[in-house]
Amino acid sequence: MAPSGCLKLMSLGCGSFLVILVAFGFFVYFGWGFIMTRMQGNFIRGSMDRAGAPAEVRKKIEAVLEDYDKTRREENLSFGQWSIAGAQFARSPAAMVLGIQDARAGAIATGQFKPEEESRVRDVFDRLARGVAEGTILSHDIVRIVEHSLGVPPPDSAGTSPIDVTHVKAAEAVRRFLPEAEKLLAERAVPSGSYTADLPALLQRDLWESLAKGRRNEAPPPDRPAQKASK
Repeated sequence: MAPSGCLKLMSLGCGSFLVILVAFGFFVYFGWGFIMTRMQGNFIRGSMDRAGAPAEVRKKIEAVLEDYDKTRREENLSFGQWSIAGAQFARSPAAMVLGIQDARAGAIATGQFKPEEESRVRDVFDRLARGVAEGTILSHDIVRIVEHSLGVPPPDSAGTSPIDVTHVKAAEAVRRFLPEAEKLLAERAVPSGSYTADLPALLQRDLWESLAKGRRNEAPPPDRPAQKASK
């Protein structure tokens, strides 16, 4: 299975839905639909916890997940169809926004940023979430800038404790990521300013859309830019 943008964001603190797809084979007894919706729910709730989502938003998301679980019970999809649905959701704007919020929370939690740096981190990740939610930034864009920024070797952190090394390396990864992200945001004309995605609405749309594509055996495209049309 091709890595998704959210999986790439793991290196910046994202809890990725795709990582746990490998556990499928161990839970045949329970049924693919049950396992899929349970993993999706765990990913969504975990991201909400780490991002500190307001209680009102959590309540709306729980209602969406309950409706989705009821819909899932009415489906009779094969393992392959559920795999397609899972891969489709992992590439969806809703999953990407969750991953971006997760990564922002993980970056700030390192405690390695000065106030002005933390403000920059919040602004960049908020703008990325906005671009993804509004469709101006796609999964393959996130893959590209994360791979490019993390391809730069981190500074030497010899002499520090293992915990400090983890935090320093995470913070440095974010520092290398920020200019790449800002370049992308400028290219796509994503405005600055605080932004809060309507996650309940995004999840309502993308969960059902991923289920429909699984039902149709419509595999998602790989995480790479589409070829430009010839002039």
